[in-house]
Amino acid sequence: MFVSSHLISEMSLTADRLVVIGRDRLIAETSMADFVGRSSRGAVKLVTPDLGAFTSTLTEAGAKIGDVDGDSLTVEGLTAVQIGDVAARGGLRVYELTP
Repeated sequence: MFVSSHLISEMSLTADRLVVIGRDRLIAETSMADFVGRSSRGAVKLVTPDLGAFTSTLTEAGAKIGDVDGDSLTVEGLTAVQIGDVAARGGLRVYELTP
């Protein structure tokens, strides 16, 4: 069966194999698990009302801050556990922490 979608999350629920075509060329033909593993940035989504404090604290801890949108930001270079530990040490509020 062939299913076409731009949503990787949708494909991860329905497909075993993945074929990615872009600009009229084959980019990848692999298992879904392998593609997600190789393509993952290792980023963590953090939702907090303490964006300013978190940004400086996480940067000092060696993290890279990616997209900032409203009360959420993307953190690269630290795991969710490490970000939770930073929050606990700094008394910072965490509303969501999603790898």
